Amino acid sequence: MPIVTPTTAEDVYDLIASEASLINAIGTLDFDGTPSLALFVVGDGDPVEGTERAAGVAVGITRNPDAKTVPLSSGGAMFERSFVIRLIQFNAETLRIQEVCEGLLRLFPGSHVSYLGAPAIRAGRSQVPDLGAPSIVAGRGQAVVRLPPNPYALRDVWPPIPAEP
Repeated sequence: MPIVTPTTAEDVYDLIASEASLINAIGTLDFDGTPSLALFVVGDGDPVEGTERAAGVAVGITRNPDAKTVPLSSGGAMFERSFVIRLIQFNAETLRIQEVCEGLLRLFPGSHVSYLGAPAIRAGRSQVPDLGAPSIVAGRGQAVVRLPPNPYALRDVWPPIPAEP
């Protein structure tokens, strides 16, 4: 059971991209007529291209993690990074946002997911932060997965997400 500790958003991307069960559940973005995997690293306010003809679940990893220092009893301090992954379910025959979220929770133990949907938005109960790009705030559902401080990934431990029938 290999344990991997990501330190950058690109590391988180690589870990997700290496999990076949997650890749099979993630949707596509369309760049000039060429479908591409809807998995990307995005900076705050960066535009996300290809969403006009997106299908399935788009997964965006925030480039800059939340960070803080934690004082130690020895008088020093420890630096903690917490990555945020935002998901959007675009039109698709099969809604898979929950499958992808659960796959991320299995990959990164201690993570937390918050779902955002139209009823939560209308009721003003949404605690999900802005997705960083006006073109990406559509979709049939949204979620945010917050990785724990200084996360680690467990590889090849959990059963895969079932493939579509």
